[in-house]
Amino acid sequence: MNINLQSIDMELNDYYNFDEKLLGVTVQVHPTQEWDWPCPPDTRAWIGEIELKGLYPLYQLLMGDYRGIPLPLEFRHECGKRYDDVIRTGFCFFYLISDRFREVLEKNHFTGWKCFPVRILTKKGEEVHGYQGLSVTGRAGIIHWERSEVIQDEYSSYYRGIHLDREEWDGSDFFLAKNYWGTFVTKRVKEALLEAKLTNVEFNEVSKTKKTKKDVPK
Repeated sequence: MNINLQSIDMELNDYYNFDEKLLGVTVQVHPTQEWDWPCPPDTRAWIGEIELKGLYPLYQLLMGDYRGIPLPLEFRHECGKRYDDVIRTGFCFFYLISDRFREVLEKNHFTGWKCFPVRILTKKGEEVHGYQGLSVTGRAGIIHWERSEVIQDEYSSYYRGIHLDREEWDGSDFFLAKNYWGTFVTKRVKEALLEAKLTNVEFNEVSKTKKTKKDVPK
């Protein structure tokens, strides 16, 4: 079958990786205890071939499955000074969001997400209010890495372009793919969050995203 890569890229211009800016000034929090609850077998099955090696509880939270999880989860201020609308947790692709962030999602009736309660403590043990954990309930199928452009430079090889199978996408505004560690959003999510001037949010167009081969789950 011949694949028109240019046509696929044009379609993918409406989808983005959701991320944060990795700013040193932004507060980063860490869990106050080990996440050692047993991940349900069906959740592990959905994650599929990705080898997480102890990160199943993290992905169970990200996927919005709270079975067996002692909520609210407690976090403590680790570093940074500014409480932005997205704050870091020390885990890639897993964030806490502000009430203002959540209000934008609710106002625009975006789909594919939900929140769970958290408790944030400062270094002095004082409680910080106005945040919750973000989970992604929207789903897509696998990413077709064979459709990506393969680029070799002096140091490594990497893929350019993340090709989602739209036939397996459930239509949600926030969604996860089976063989990728990250959250995707639609163009209208990007536009709404930027228009609201939310802090510490970043979007990367999937048709232009670069991913090193060694970091791509098989």
